[in-house]
Amino acid sequence: MRFKISIFFLICLYTTSIFACAVSADDWPIVRHDSSHTSYTTDSGSLTNSTLWSYTTGASIESSPVVSAGLVYFGSADNNIYCLNAQTGAKVWNYTLGKGTSTSGGSYTPAVSGGYVYIGSDDHNVYCLNAQTGAKVWSYTTGGTVYTPVVSGGYVYIGSDDHNVYCLNALTGAKVWSYLTKANVISSPAIAGGNIYIGSDDHHIYCLNAQTGAKLWNYTAGSNVYSSPAVASSYVYFSSLDHKVYCLNAQTGAKVWSYTTGGQVSSSPAVSGSIVYVGSDDHKVYAFGATTGGIKVTVADSSSKPVVGVSVSSTSTPTGQAALSGVSGSDGSITFNGVATGSYTLQATMTGYVTNSGTANVIVGHIATLSITFQTQSTGGSGGIPGYTYEEILIGIVLGVVILFWARRRQ
Repeated sequence: MRFKISIFFLICLYTTSIFACAVSADDWPIVRHDSSHTSYTTDSGSLTNSTLWSYTTGASIESSPVVSAGLVYFGSADNNIYCLNAQTGAKVWNYTLGKGTSTSGGSYTPAVSGGYVYIGSDDHNVYCLNAQTGAKVWSYTTGGTVYTPVVSGGYVYIGSDDHNVYCLNALTGAKVWSYLTKANVISSPAIAGGNIYIGSDDHHIYCLNAQTGAKLWNYTAGSNVYSSPAVASSYVYFSSLDHKVYCLNAQTGAKVWSYTTGGQVSSSPAVSGSIVYVGSDDHKVYAFGATTGGIKVTVADSSSKPVVGVSVSSTSTPTGQAALSGVSGSDGSITFNGVATGSYTLQATMTGYVTNSGTANVIVGHIATLSITFQTQSTGGSGGIPGYTYEEILIGIVLGVVILFWARRRQ
């Protein structure tokens, strides 16, 4: 399955911070920015939709553009890879790939590294081109359509419809190793800590040794894994057509958490700071705590009626956790986001009620819920009746007087 973008030109937008599309301090040379696939950049994006230039190809553009050293590279369904001047949109070169048998045609998102451009194609080949001239350096033939590569440490990693994950020498194109899965590998690999992480249509995500291709672990999702994983802070994030977004331990493959959306998820996660962003076929974009969680506190009285305006503070938190800052909801709840994992004891206070507390355990990516029940504040030893408020006592006195007066009238 391919996700075709029906546009016939590439658009460059004006950015207010620097001249549009100029050489960047933080280029985007491969799909999703870096080999860990965080999809995060320190650059500021366009703040307007003012069009600087557009370039027309011969067919739809299925590829995402990548930018390196003032040049933009992308593939088109007209079976060409293009290199344009990032400032002007002028064509620097194009290279025509072999035509494949796919009905969608074309090539996929390239990767730029060390003065070379690497790209997969429907004609079953991986190509290496000179980044400045477009001259072919080498090609490697697989048994099926090849998708989006990642280049790291002098090696090219890429998946193919022949069910294999390939590692090729980036300079020569010689195969270093291949790993056979049980279905098409559309996912683009992420690389971190000497390992590669990649999904397959066989419902698995694999962790392989980047040098040898040896499998370290695999995790089984409920359906195809089209998305490309993202790796950050020792966790792997990916999605599946089973409607779920997953977080795994990068070293062991153990599931840390999963979240079920309302539709299939082919979107690849992006990670920024402590938040994971991903889209779903349910028409929603979700944000999850990547390495943190949250606590949602609700407070009710003894009759289960919500109490609004409560002050909630922590009396016990994990070591190193800064002071909590909550956000009040329209339902009277208070939510604490971006908190470290561990156990928390929170105390609720409000005039007229007995202070009460509760404990919540926070795990990565989840919002723990904590319900605290208030008891009405007694009047204690201040001349009242223990267990009753002054209002209740006053009502009792009035009722007593009325009953006494009524009883005397009947005598």
